[in-house]
Amino acid sequence: MSRTLQLCLFLAVLSTVALGRKCYNCSSFDPHCDDNYARYLIDCPPIKVNGQEKLVVGCRKIDQWVYDEHTMFRECAYTGRDVSNKQSKGSLGITRISNQCKDKDGCNSAPTQPLMLLLPALFLLVALFH
Repeated sequence: MSRTLQLCLFLAVLSTVALGRKCYNCSSFDPHCDDNYARYLIDCPPIKVNGQEKLVVGCRKIDQWVYDEHTMFRECAYTGRDVSNKQSKGSLGITRISNQCKDKDGCNSAPTQPLMLLLPALFLLVALFH
């Protein structure tokens, strides 16, 4: 593999990893989480699970109803895949709607950074045609 291709691949990986992920981290137990949640945008830290470090894979928002009582959670996601309005029902009148994304900070709220999303592809194109 040529040095140029190695450097481009390294930069492509670095550009996607170095960005990290920012997610809103709050719940409806805080009255501002529902409509004024900008203050809750955090850098998602790695966590330890069974002694191994896990990195964030996306942002998650869960709306849950137990009978007529609504609860909402916004959090960093360390497992799972992208879902949009995935509904699940449980016993005792529990309904849950889950959303998870990895393509942008602040799931469903923050603008994407198109240039940063295109950098890996740009590096690969340069490497291929160099």
